[in-house]
Amino acid sequence: MKQPVLAVEKSRNAKIGPVACTYVSQVTCPGADPSDPHRCPLLGSGCYAETGPASWHISKVSEGDRNAIARMEANAIDNLPSPKVRRHLRLHVVGDSPTDDSARIVSAAAERYMERANGGRAWTYSHAWRTVDRSSWGRVAVRASCESLQQVGQAIARGYATALLVDRHDSPSQKVNVGGRTLRQIACPTQTGSAGSCVECRLCWTAGRDVVIAFAAHGNDKRKAAELVQIGGLS
Repeated sequence: MKQPVLAVEKSRNAKIGPVACTYVSQVTCPGADPSDPHRCPLLGSGCYAETGPASWHISKVSEGDRNAIARMEANAIDNLPSPKVRRHLRLHVVGDSPTDDSARIVSAAAERYMERANGGRAWTYSHAWRTVDRSSWGRVAVRASCESLQQVGQAIARGYATALLVDRHDSPSQKVNVGGRTLRQIACPTQTGSAGSCVECRLCWTAGRDVVIAFAAHGNDKRKAAELVQIGGLS
């Protein structure tokens, strides 16, 4: 039966690697609630989590109190067994924390996990960077999910490190100009083959705001995601 929250002790996802992870209903994604001021442009339009293995166990857009779901996610994280070896935590393989309150609830649980994870880190990506303060994420390494360099500049101004969706990788590394500032854009090493998994790479939670991590559109419906990039994303 599908459920709104799932926490996994050790992922079998080869790209992510052997990490703990959470999956949360898309009701938590920006735009799932009509009152949201911003909408994740991939919601229903190419999100990799809507097809394939990531969609098998988690309920999709449905009614639900987002803070209540955040508390469910925090409880699920707290109930993960304490790892005997260093283990990292990937938040929101599906889903997001769309409010400051929900981000604080989830990040507090992630910090408690890190304290018992033998040096493990917690990381995630968020489309809610326009309305959620970076400080609400605490010690969680969070990258703003962007679909254009214009958005990258806006997210950096709000204190976020960034991830950029691209239609394809033209180069493993290149310099990009964002608002007069030169940044280094690095293609996701697990996508280019220079790293076997996120656990081997760790770039998303170690690189600063001067590094933009580029992810080529992926998933069973990656064509729609690539088309979004080609028309410039949303400002």
